[in-house]
Amino acid sequence: MIPVQLTSEKKSIYAWHDINLIYVITALFSGAVFLFSMLGIQTAMSIPAYTGYAWVPALLLVLSGGILASSLFRLARRWYLIMQDRYDW
Repeated sequence: MIPVQLTSEKKSIYAWHDINLIYVITALFSGAVFLFSMLGIQTAMSIPAYTGYAWVPALLLVLSGGILASSLFRLARRWYLIMQDRYDW
């Protein structure tokens, strides 16, 4: 009888969504959406017919601002920890 190995060598799962490049791309896109929504609020407030719809770009501004702040906070924390390890702060 041939012995069966109970454990197998599997590749580890790579968390692609948890790398610095993804956070930079997310911050760039959410920053662009943030600016776009600021322009949307300005346009909605300047045209009287669209004043009632200013909540849409305002909601977009809040949501993209939260994502932008979260991404920048994570990047800043990672870079701080890297510099702390590298230069013994």
